[in-house]
Amino acid sequence: MTLHPAIAIALIPLSVMLLVVVMGIVRIAARRYGWSAEIQRKAVHVATGLYAMSLPWILPEPWMVYSLLVLAVIVMGVLRIPALAKGGIGSALHGVERSSWGDVMLVAAVGTLYFFSGNGSVAVLYLLPLAVLTLSDAAAAVAGSGYGRLVYTIEDGQKSIEGSLVFFMVTWILAMIALLLLSDVPRVSVVMLSVMIAAFGTVIEADSWRGFDNYFVPVGVLFLVAVHMDSGPVDLILLALGFLAVLCLLNVYGGALLGLSKHTARAYTAALFLIGAVTTLPNMILPASALLTQTYARRQYPGDARHPDLDMLAMLAVVSFGWLICGVALGHVAISFYGTTCGAMVALLGPLALAERPFWQRVSLTALLVLLLGVIVSGVIAINPADTRWHGNTVAIVVVSLVVPALAGLLRPGFFHHNRYAKAGVVSVFVPLVAYLYLLFTQESL
Repeated sequence: MTLHPAIAIALIPLSVMLLVVVMGIVRIAARRYGWSAEIQRKAVHVATGLYAMSLPWILPEPWMVYSLLVLAVIVMGVLRIPALAKGGIGSALHGVERSSWGDVMLVAAVGTLYFFSGNGSVAVLYLLPLAVLTLSDAAAAVAGSGYGRLVYTIEDGQKSIEGSLVFFMVTWILAMIALLLLSDVPRVSVVMLSVMIAAFGTVIEADSWRGFDNYFVPVGVLFLVAVHMDSGPVDLILLALGFLAVLCLLNVYGGALLGLSKHTARAYTAALFLIGAVTTLPNMILPASALLTQTYARRQYPGDARHPDLDMLAMLAVVSFGWLICGVALGHVAISFYGTTCGAMVALLGPLALAERPFWQRVSLTALLVLLLGVIVSGVIAINPADTRWHGNTVAIVVVSLVVPALAGLLRPGFFHHNRYAKAGVVSVFVPLVAYLYLLFTQESL
């Protein structure tokens, strides 16, 4: 389908204007019928999600979709201005008391789904995740607010077991319908894969914080479906049992051994499960090590973060999705550089855990840590499939990638007291990213 350029360009601002109009209508309805801030936010959420589901067919050119998403982020930034966020039209999104980035996360999720679904051409990879985010989340909110009696605590408040059960059931039904109608998943596997999607989505939604479920739920569903569309029922059952086993272990022993809350334990389980769903077991060693090192470092040398474990998880998620998107977009698998980045996180967090010890102990133990990490990172890279090692020998890259963050943590621990995980992410990814881009463009120029 080819649109006249003028029509194509006009559709982009018109789409954003439609969002603003919807928010205005919600505000008017809220004043008339006494809707709470949460109901207003969910109403805008549902309207936005339903419209997003139609984007590949309303805006047939990729540049149009991405331009719309960029413009939407700009508008959402404007709506965060205090005068608009609390008393104006932006209060339909930001009237709730808790801090949330759900609006931005939704836009990021739509862009990620659109990209990995082949610009919407693989309909099940685009529509199912958005349907779960839009419809299951709304149903859970209605059930929880109206009928929720059994509550549990999360980082920024409480949620109800009744709401989570409704989320699970609606997601299970949506997944079965989508897989039956929009995919070639073996019929015998549809029910089990749908259960996995519902269970994973429910855990993520239940343990979300600051609106990050608007990204992690749909993108997690996308990768689960993409990776396991051809899996047999036995494989799916084993995957489900593994997920359940890790979830139980971290819930029971995570607090005593690692100092994790039950909320954080469930979030860590979901993260490791998702990493395992899109890669192999050896490639889980380094991200899991980064999470474990963080739990030790924040006890030995705490920063000022209110929720350090969740902040670490958010940073790891950004790095993980970033490397995955980078590899697919640029056409060169980035798994080696992802593992190196996770190793660099350990190399940085390790010295922070030693910050209160004598300097000579810190130097010697950091050197041993870097040496051990070098062996592990190089070993993981070596056992990955040959087509992932297009970059050739990476020993020098691994050494520099580990030494730089290790020195930063060793010599400047105080620098990481504030915004530790954002800074750690930037420092850890810097050398691997520069090396990846250099090797990529060097090879393409040959």
